[in-house]
Amino acid sequence: MQVGQRASQRYITLAHNDEDGGGVQYRCACKETDPVCGSDNRTYSNVCRLNEATAELGYNATLLWMQYRGPCQSAPFIRSAPKNLAGSVGHTVVFDCEVNGYPVPSISWRFTDAYGITKWLPGDDTLIAIQTRGGPDHFTVTSWVQIMEFKPTQHMGNYTCLGSNSADVATASAVLDVRKMV
Repeated sequence: MQVGQRASQRYITLAHNDEDGGGVQYRCACKETDPVCGSDNRTYSNVCRLNEATAELGYNATLLWMQYRGPCQSAPFIRSAPKNLAGSVGHTVVFDCEVNGYPVPSISWRFTDAYGITKWLPGDDTLIAIQTRGGPDHFTVTSWVQIMEFKPTQHMGNYTCLGSNSADVATASAVLDVRKMV
């Protein structure tokens, strides 16, 4: 298949009037909007971007092709990590975490108390809720831990967000301490 044939099937041409009065300007836009995985294990925003990268290789173009539709597999990475907090006794405390990767990661939370005892959240603590949702971007998931009524003896310690998929696991931690009154 020639590049010209590929281009005619994948691009649409948009025309608009030139603002300087110089006539009609043409611009190509890709019909395809889904990401693809190249043989170089890079994710391209669409097949047209992959074709452009292939054309830039010139005689080495046979070294780059589409492995499959969808992004290349990638290990999870923490886009937004939980932050250290100082909570007020009896008030609500929230930790959040955002993880990106493909396949889309799942998020779980782990808590280590001041004595070094670790447990998975939410556990049986009726004051803790975990919420997870997809987004805000493609291949991203967001989760948060909400402590409805902060009790230092129960909730002070280290909170760890674990983002995992078939490629790997990424972690980020934050500490919850008591707000000092001055």
